[in-house]
Amino acid sequence: MKPSIRNLRGAYAALLVASIASTSLAAQSTPDRHDPMREPVTMTFSFDLQELTTSESARRAYRRLQSLARRHCTRPGAPANELRRHDRACAADLVAKVVERTGSAQLTAQHRRAVAADVAARR
Repeated sequence: MKPSIRNLRGAYAALLVASIASTSLAAQSTPDRHDPMREPVTMTFSFDLQELTTSESARRAYRRLQSLARRHCTRPGAPANELRRHDRACAADLVAKVVERTGSAQLTAQHRRAVAADVAARR
């Protein structure tokens, strides 16, 4: 099929819709009061808005978000449990900030369930 102005407009519109549906959010961890020398961690989470439309897809997006936050906050070779605890706090902080910024009811519900499960596991 020979390209025409009409076909190109349609392709441009599809590209525009695709770029609108894909979103990236940046978050920065709160400075660590127990380790003032540690710089805050900045992370960007990219997702497709379609991922936040169902409970199942939001669950998968939430898992990806948690994994990304852990990778950004983990300090290689952290020798003590104390350091690892601060890494977990950093990751939890980043996840909470991204969830809030999405404004997604599905992602917020996933986050609330995860926090409740974490609190219950610590009892």
